[in-house]
Amino acid sequence: SKELKDLIDTVDYTNKAHSDLENIISRLTEEVQRLNFTIDEQKIIIQNQIINKKVDLELKLL
Repeated sequence: SKELKDLIDTVDYTNKAHSDLENIISRLTEEVQRLNFTIDEQKIIIQNQIINKKVDLELKLL
């Protein structure tokens, strides 16, 4: 019947939308992890630069 076909179509559409959202969430989660890694790497670089500047200043004071 048409009602059954409409119901099946609605369920199919909903399932596809749900699957699409899961894929988007997965990709965004991976992107957030990648960006967090980049931020951590930048923090390390900045910390090393600060340490190097402090050492340079201490050496100049000697």
